[in-house]
Amino acid sequence: KFYFEPRLTASFQLDKGLILKGAVGHYYQYLNKSATEQTYGYNRDFWVLADDDEHPVLSSNHFIAGASYEVKHLSFDLEAYLKSIVGLQEYLFLDNPQHKSATLAPQPPNPADPGLSQFISGTGTAIGLDFLAKYENTGFTSWLAYSLGKATQNFTEINNGEDIPSAYDQTHQIKWTNIYSWKKWNFSSLTLFSTGQPYVESTSKDVDFNTVRVYNRLPDYFRMDISANYTLKLKNITLN
Repeated sequence: KFYFEPRLTASFQLDKGLILKGAVGHYYQYLNKSATEQTYGYNRDFWVLADDDEHPVLSSNHFIAGASYEVKHLSFDLEAYLKSIVGLQEYLFLDNPQHKSATLAPQPPNPADPGLSQFISGTGTAIGLDFLAKYENTGFTSWLAYSLGKATQNFTEINNGEDIPSAYDQTHQIKWTNIYSWKKWNFSSLTLFSTGQPYVESTSKDVDFNTVRVYNRLPDYFRMDISANYTLKLKNITLN
């Protein structure tokens, strides 16, 4: 088959350092990441080659619009995006008592067992806004990045076809980075805050793989890192 991927990027520079920009494109992906329910306590997602039958070719439309502005030591960048995705895949399986041993812990079913597993396909949407402010001067650099986003998925077999949160859905994320250089010293700091990602709190399904899930979110996350680096030069050797 032939896959056509049209793409267009444009920018328009106004006076005084202001640039308007936009992009649109259609994309295909021939490796499909199949998600699974994380009921065994570790990530069990896996990749499959698309065959445009049981494993669809992933396709997406991207729409991006934004603006950037620079003045002296300051620069700002703002971008809004909308992405629609077709061909998302998830692997559903049923627990089968006949596959459980009396002496061993329950094992995940073998994907080759007929009737115990099924691949389902769905759609997804991601919408968001990214902002970056940067200050750069001799010896000192600082930038602040903020992301606002929402990512959802839709499968007919899950929650009666209602939208569910993507595993990577994150509403807010803020990063603040500072770097200061003085003689042979280099000091830096990173401050990070993000809201919690979703997870499946409980799930149930029938023999036809109609699935009902209850979602919850992990707690908000905050971290601050501070570091100092000294550069020592001995002839042709540099030590940090």
